[in-house]
Amino acid sequence: MEAWYPCESTTLPEKWVVPADQSAGMPTDKDFLYAKQTISFSDRNEAGLTFEHCLAKVVINIQQSDYLDSYDGELSVQLTGLLATGEVTHYADNIFIQGDISTGSTFITPHRLDTPADGAFASYEALVIPQAPNLNSAIEIKVGGAVYSFLTNSILSFAPSYVHTFDITVKAEGLEVSVDTGSMTWEEGTGGEGSVELPI
Repeated sequence: MEAWYPCESTTLPEKWVVPADQSAGMPTDKDFLYAKQTISFSDRNEAGLTFEHCLAKVVINIQQSDYLDSYDGELSVQLTGLLATGEVTHYADNIFIQGDISTGSTFITPHRLDTPADGAFASYEALVIPQAPNLNSAIEIKVGGAVYSFLTNSILSFAPSYVHTFDITVKAEGLEVSVDTGSMTWEEGTGGEGSVELPI
């Protein structure tokens, strides 16, 4: 059995789009989940499926600094030069979503969390289409009238089902950045249950 969510028909969508403006909250209804599992006929009414994320998640932690404190919260963050549309492919018994370069890149505004990570001045998160960052892909940080950028093409890709975490310290002279691109799979999420009619 294979299943995906959201599911609006028995056929896969050809494209998948994440919102460019995610500032109001991470759009969980735009996440794409997939599961494939062999289920015996005798277990068909009790079977559980383990879903995986087909998208990537980006977390940006802006660390505490005297420089930021002096601006009293005048801070904004954007992801620039990223693809917001992906092509959905069913291949080798799996589902893949990969950035569609024909649609062009855009800005993604992440959601600022109410409670930042430990030691952070502010934390942001966003859903991202899996893709290899291009030469213009960056995290853009505005503090007052100053703009700072960190090019994300230093990582190989935004891989599906992974959280890509950027810990950034903003100083007057520039940025200090540490990147965690793959040591943690995206395991946290809301749970749920449901049923589906199986064909006989």
